[in-house]
Parts: sequence; C-alpha cells; structure tokens
Amino acid sequence: MRFRQCPFIFPITLTIFSLKLAVETTSSGTGGCKPFTWEPSTPVGTFRHKRPVATPSVLRKKELEAGDINCRGWAQTYEHVDESTCQKLAEDYHIDLGTFYELNPILESDCKRIRPYTEYCYTGFIEPLRAHDGKCGPLYNNATCLGTDKPCCNTETWTCGNRERDCTPSLCYRGAGNCFLRVVVSTDGVCGLVEGRHTLRVCGEWGDCCNLQNKCGSGPQFCGKGVCLTGECTHSDWPLDERPAELPWEYGEGDP
Repeated sequence: MRFRQCPFIFPITLTIFSLKLAVETTSSGTGGCKPFTWEPSTPVGTFRHKRPVATPSVLRKKELEAGDINCRGWAQTYEHVDESTCQKLAEDYHIDLGTFYELNPILESDCKRIRPYTEYCYTGFIEPLRAHDGKCGPLYNNATCLGTDKPCCNTETWTCGNRERDCTPSLCYRGAGNCFLRVVVSTDGVCGLVEGRHTLRVCGEWGDCCNLQNKCGSGPQFCGKGVCLTGECTHSDWPLDERPAELPWEYGEGDP
C-alpha cells in the first residue's frame, strides 16, 4: 500500500523542531534570549521636580555697612502664603510682629508682599557704625567699639581702648562699648583683660601695676610710661595737650 505524499507535513515537522530547539537553547542560557530585568529611569526615592531654592529677602553682603540688617537666622516660606504668614512666622520663632517687620524691611505691615519659597530674617540687628578708626561715642556719630579689638569707649578721650581705665564703669561709655561686668583679683600674677569673658584681672598683692605683657609687678618696668597697662601707672598715656575738649556734662557712670 502506498501513502499519498502530503506536502504540508514537512513544514509542520520543521516548525516543531525549531520550537523544541528554541526552548532547549533558552533554558540552557546559551541562546540570544535572556531574562529581562526592569530598572527605573530615576533612583527610587527621588523626585523628578525639585523644590525651588529659597531666595533671601534681605541682601547678604560680605562687608556690612551701618544701617544694614545683620541677620543671624532665617525662616523659610513654602508654596502657600497669605497675609497671615508674617504673624505665623513671628509666633513660630517667638518674636513680636514689629521686630519681624524691622528685620525684613521689604515687607509692609499688611504682609501682602510676602512671597513663597523665600527666606525671611527672624533674629539679628541693625548693623551699627563701627569705630574701625578708633574714634567712638557722641563726638563721632555714636560709633561703637564693639566688633573691634578694643571694645571699650573711653569718655575722657572718646577713643576705643582695652586698658583698665578705658573699661572701668566710671569712664566707659556704655552706649558705644563693652564695659566691664566684673573685676577679679589675679591668683597667679597674670593680669589684664580676659578675652571674651567681660572680666578684668587686677594684680592685688602681686604688685602695683600690670604691664603690657599681662604680668603683675612694681617699679618702672611695670608702672612706667609706655609699659603700664593697668594699676598705679606713674605716667598718663594721654598727655593733657593731646586730649580732646571735654563735654560740658558730668560723666557719672559713663552715660552723659
């Protein structure tokens, strides 16, 4: 008996063989078809749209001038602001609303100019006139010695200094300097200003004078002109003909 030749059997057989070969090749890992792993285009936990950077409302300068806002702390607004935001910021940072407006002169009392994503000052002060030339007090536009290396304004000379008589309460002008809060007696013979602690160490039993090297002692090497810092100095560092004219009021405790 003869079977008729079927022309469609060969293509079917070839197709089955090809599929079997593909399955075996894929399962063995040697073929071109490999497992696909999905990876995100952006790292997980990041945002496509970054939050706008806050802009300071008070201009920041490297060198401040008298009258500038010397800001020491910033509060930031976000997307939603309204006329109540100023009051909320003041309450959050425990300051009164008037102080908040003084530190942020760009704002008006109705708070309508408040802006989103903006930094506003909540602590600081108005930069005073610094006595960088050494001249201080009412005679020189109330320039202050604070912020200089000589923190006390002497009411005899209206200049900045760091000696005992410059900083003693009877001569130090409180409106333009950092007058002493306390005087202590030296326990080791070291005397003079204690930097950053509002304290003056005097010699006591260690001698009559404190010299420029901050050592206690007696005699010309400690009390003489040009070497004596504090104590019973025998010569004044300010001759009378070099002193400025005195003002027509009593100095009292340093406040004219």
